[in-house]
Parts: sequence; structure tokens; C-alpha cells
Amino acid sequence: MNNFMNTLKNLKPSTLLILFSALLLPLVLGGIYYTTQIRSKASGSAEILDAKAVRISNVAAEISFRTSIAVQTTLQCALSRTGVRFFAGEDADATTQHLINTQQFNVTLNTNTPYYCYIYSGDQKPTEIFVPASPLSKTFGIDGSAFSNDVYGACKGDEDYDPSLDINQDGCVLLNDLNEFPEY
Repeated sequence: MNNFMNTLKNLKPSTLLILFSALLLPLVLGGIYYTTQIRSKASGSAEILDAKAVRISNVAAEISFRTSIAVQTTLQCALSRTGVRFFAGEDADATTQHLINTQQFNVTLNTNTPYYCYIYSGDQKPTEIFVPASPLSKTFGIDGSAFSNDVYGACKGDEDYDPSLDINQDGCVLLNDLNEFPEY
């Protein structure tokens, strides 16, 4: 033990900083992972119904939905479907009618950037919903060429379903979604 202490005293401050950082890094990364895995505070699982997302300003969105039972839900968002999710809001109390406004939680969304948001209402898989990039157009920032035969007819729960292509938010990617694009 004495040799270890003497070795530490003989190290340069920059070496000590690197050593300390290397030991602290796994704790920080573990804390980040744990924090991003926090789920809803719901006391039971509830089915999400009629979920709609609206970009109410360049920096805020509002997500409304119903649940089959009264629960407290949590909203997390990401820049892509596989991106890191961040806290975007939650219900104050257990209810069946939900309205989460990201501004009320001091969450500022990037201007002209679409988001994938996830509603946690218990233990089951979260419900995915798409927030458009602009309050002026539901199709701004979406590539119309992404529509293909592979995605037509895909509905929530299907592997090919992409909520960004479900422009009218009816739960399925159909030809009427493509018709929402001004260039088509």
C-alpha cells in the first residue's frame, strides 16, 4: 500500500487527471445509460389511443392522446428512430386524456428538425409518434422519395411502418399520405 501511495505522489498532475478520468468515465457512462432507461411512472400498462403530434412553434411540440386506463405517462424524443432519447415531458397526474407540451418542461426542439417521440405508459413497448420539422407544413423536411412499395400499407406495429411517412397520422402509410406532398 505504501508503494502505491508513493507511486501516486510521483505522477505528474496531467497523468493523475488522465488516470482519474479513465476511472470515472465508466461511472458517468453507466449513469447516462441508467437515466435514459427510466420508464414511465405508470402504475400499470395502458394502451395508447388516438396519438397526434403537432409542431406548435419552431421550438415546441404538443402531443395529445388517450389511454385505456388512467396512468401517468412520460414522453421521450430523439432525432432519429435509433437516436439517443431525451426527456421531453410527462403527465403531472394519472389521467386518461393526455396533453404534453414540450415548452412546459423547458425542452427546446431544434428549428426545422423532425423528431421521433416515444410515449411510455407502462411496461409495454412505447408508442412511437412523429413530430414534423415545421409548424407551417407537415411534410417539411421529409423526402417524398422515401415512399416506395415497401412502405405502402404499413401500419403501426408493422416492421416497415415509419411514422414520418404517415403524414395524416391515421396509423397507416397510404397513398393519401403521399398526396399531402405539394410536389406530388
